[in-house]
Amino acid sequence: MSGRILVVDDEYDLLQAIASFLEDEGFEVESCSSGSEALTRLERGELPDMVLLDVMMPGLSGFEVAERITRGERTRDLPVVMMSAVSPGQAIGSWRAFLRKPFDLDKLIETTRRFAGGE
Repeated sequence: MSGRILVVDDEYDLLQAIASFLEDEGFEVESCSSGSEALTRLERGELPDMVLLDVMMPGLSGFEVAERITRGERTRDLPVVMMSAVSPGQAIGSWRAFLRKPFDLDKLIETTRRFAGGE
């Protein structure tokens, strides 16, 4: 089994597709549909090896969530990979990589393996 991934996206169908694809590749996947749900899970539960985080979500944006993750004592070293259909418009800051939607599945696997382990 490869690493544990927390996937956060408010688009249910995309969230399920990403989770299913990563599970088929041997990753253990948890999913959240909002930034606040993800932060609560990270505060209370076992930490994943990586967070795959959508930028544009209602409530807390992915940028806000990533910033809170990197400021948290428990989560500061947790790799965050952002994903969005639009360019981030800023340099990499509180995240380690950026995947532009729709992303190439090989790029998704390559990035996930780099930050969450794998074969």
